Amino acid sequence: AVLSVTPASRDVAATAGSTTFTVGNTGGGSLDYTSAVTVGGSWLSIASGGSGTCPPDQTLTLNYTANTGAARSETVRVTAAGVSGSPVDVTVNQAAPPAEPLALQTVVSRRTHGAAGTFNIQFYPNINAVESRRQGVRVAIATFNRNVFCAGGTCDETDIDYFVTNGGITVGTITTQGNVLTVNLSGMATPNQLFLGFSGIEDSEGQTVGDYGCIRFLSGDTDANGTVNSFDLIGVRSRLGQAVTSSNFRRDVDASGAINSFDLIEVRARLNQTIGPCQ
Repeated sequence: AVLSVTPASRDVAATAGSTTFTVGNTGGGSLDYTSAVTVGGSWLSIASGGSGTCPPDQTLTLNYTANTGAARSETVRVTAAGVSGSPVDVTVNQAAPPAEPLALQTVVSRRTHGAAGTFNIQFYPNINAVESRRQGVRVAIATFNRNVFCAGGTCDETDIDYFVTNGGITVGTITTQGNVLTVNLSGMATPNQLFLGFSGIEDSEGQTVGDYGCIRFLSGDTDANGTVNSFDLIGVRSRLGQAVTSSNFRRDVDASGAINSFDLIEVRARLNQTIGPCQ
């Protein structure tokens, strides 16, 4: 008698399931065999056919649990005492789960309001947000679901996709740190719309994203309704001299860290300007 177990290995998916091997006798007479998981055993188990007599051929069925981590392997040893070819080791190789697609989580326009600190206006995923502070988007910060890098290693404006609907815009330094991408911008006219995409940004596996953010820029639109009107003037005037906080920072139109007459002047200069929705 000669012990035979085929195939030598099975490659299985990360999801839970079962796989089989065929135990046979390629010589004369008969043989009795047993089997056991010899490495680990925490995720691989013998469901049926773990022992028997050949011939006829027997089916050894193994169950495996779902894999949530790295790829892994375990070995099953089939033994037939006193038989040529015994023991035989076979392997089950379970793949790692597929990587979650790279995803854009948020994009914000961040401005520093003097000593009052930094305040953000989020424009992804809530497309059609309004940046109401003078000079528009100066720093755009995109957050992803995992660490990102600029294609080619060095970041420059070719790593992002951008355009504005009124005039031009200048792209400054672009940096990545962990899962955060920072884009410095300047020269944005009002009213305007900025579209910002990230096709040159990738994760460690080379995955990219096709999503983009759009923010409307209307300086002085302190209530972010798409129109500069008397309500914006009233909103600034009623908060003159207040400390700038997360609840009133839009009234600090020039992002100076103080709500004062200069903010009123900026709103008055933009009265009756409007900006439509992102298209």
